[in-house]
Amino acid sequence: MISTLFEIYNQTLKDKKKPSFKKAHQILITAQGGLGTNKENELLRYYYQVDKTGWGTPFLLVPEATTVDKNTLELLSNANEKDVFLSKNSPLGIRFHYLKGTTSDKEKLGRIRKDKPGSPCTEKFLISNTEFTTDPICTASHSYQKKKIAQLKTLNLSHKEYTIRVQEVMAKECLCIGLSNAAITEYQIQPFKNQTSVSICPGPNIAYFTEIVSLQEMVNHIYGRSNIIQDNERPHMFIKELTLYIDYWKELVMEKAELMNKKQKLRVQKFYNNLKSGISYYRDLIVLRVTEDSVLNKKIKDDLNEVEDTLDKLHQYYLSKTLDAA
Repeated sequence: MISTLFEIYNQTLKDKKKPSFKKAHQILITAQGGLGTNKENELLRYYYQVDKTGWGTPFLLVPEATTVDKNTLELLSNANEKDVFLSKNSPLGIRFHYLKGTTSDKEKLGRIRKDKPGSPCTEKFLISNTEFTTDPICTASHSYQKKKIAQLKTLNLSHKEYTIRVQEVMAKECLCIGLSNAAITEYQIQPFKNQTSVSICPGPNIAYFTEIVSLQEMVNHIYGRSNIIQDNERPHMFIKELTLYIDYWKELVMEKAELMNKKQKLRVQKFYNNLKSGISYYRDLIVLRVTEDSVLNKKIKDDLNEVEDTLDKLHQYYLSKTLDAA
């Protein structure tokens, strides 16, 4: 990676007739996402030799560090694993984790129940689609969703494929306003176009942080001077990361196994093989066996066995569906 990047930026400098470099610059490797304890932080810093680690989601429960309105802050502190899911809400098609039960989520579902899916598009920051219009429109807008659903009705799709595709259309949500409204609500500023709903996108790690704490308390937790996680069943960060990948693989299998072409089937099988390799790697990873916490060691091993069993059962289901479809 260092060599490839060096070739790219050095050649660009030469093309622009600017001074180039004789050797590659130092690159710092960072890791973030899913960190929950000081031991996990040390695992990344000292065993894997990463230069920096990043903690994001837990700071949503630190009012000194992030601005979240009181209603959403309460939702975050009470969230469990089922309340945070890998959504299809982005108008740009980018998957991200999303908290259920926000005012924006309720507003979207209310519009769907009234058979008026989609949001009014007032800010137009995420307009990108020209499928039905000359000028770009947002896929979260009522205008786009009405046109797209009407189109899907004409395509003679199977009931399952039609349902999946309509749900994907209606999942799109206005983020221009929703993601900024937490601060607007907290500081009682006049909302954009009088729209007050709030969206928030924490990582799944929020399920294990339940206390609203000070900045000092969060720092103490990160550096191992205290512990603010009350859930003793919280999985190790590597196990959780593995289950997130398996959940995504499960989504592909359960929703679209019968609808896949040959190329998609090969991709799904390769994904499965990589997951199995990952499980083997974690099982053999010496650092997970040298911790002094024998209870944690046993839990990691038990969790790996459970995860692998789930994955293998899903794989058998996938094979049965693809064989039936063939």
